[in-house]
Amino acid sequence: MPVITKHRYIKNYPIKKNDKYLVLGTIHPHGHSELDFFYGNAKTFWDILSNATELKFKTLDDILEIFNQYNIGISDMVIECERKDKSVTKDSDLYNLKLNTDIKNQILDSNIETIFFTSAFGKNNAAKLFFDLFKLKMQVPKNWNKTYEFHIEFENKVIKCIVLLSPSGASNIGISNSKIYKQVKNEYYGIFDKPVKQFKIDFYKSKFKEVFSANKKGAGLNF
Repeated sequence: MPVITKHRYIKNYPIKKNDKYLVLGTIHPHGHSELDFFYGNAKTFWDILSNATELKFKTLDDILEIFNQYNIGISDMVIECERKDKSVTKDSDLYNLKLNTDIKNQILDSNIETIFFTSAFGKNNAAKLFFDLFKLKMQVPKNWNKTYEFHIEFENKVIKCIVLLSPSGASNIGISNSKIYKQVKNEYYGIFDKPVKQFKIDFYKSKFKEVFSANKKGAGLNF
């Protein structure tokens, strides 16, 4: 039976004036989450960040304290959508999306310098929705997935865009077949119990190095 998912967190956690970094996703699953916050389902995103940094994102208080300390905001591109049933979690299966148009003014009225997209340019992914909504897709370089980083002009601001590998465990098969993983597969496969997860951890460590100081052991690669 179709269900309507209304975002539970966007209004409660607006982007703050002094935020320099923004984590931007799509929308949370319909049902109950282990953590009553963004990316609360299975807490995969927070687990990866914990392993990629010297910080622990275990509780909501932990997350809010760290995000305030490092001037990080968090939001999503979808404020409401429909799903075939409450078990649907894939972005591509969402329909009748209502987008978070308020995010434009929140970004422009803040100190945001960098946006971390937690999904790329597939159907209903965070980056695609953002660039389509604000008619910015002409600024996306064709080879964006070479470094997963590029800059755009957003009204009167220059914004650094970083496209993250999806934190979802369901994305691991796709990542294992990706060019960026295959290039370094030998540094993970047969060495780590969960090679793709460790690859994600090192990827996040590299991409968040401008935000956090991360000295934990890994393959030590620069992406």
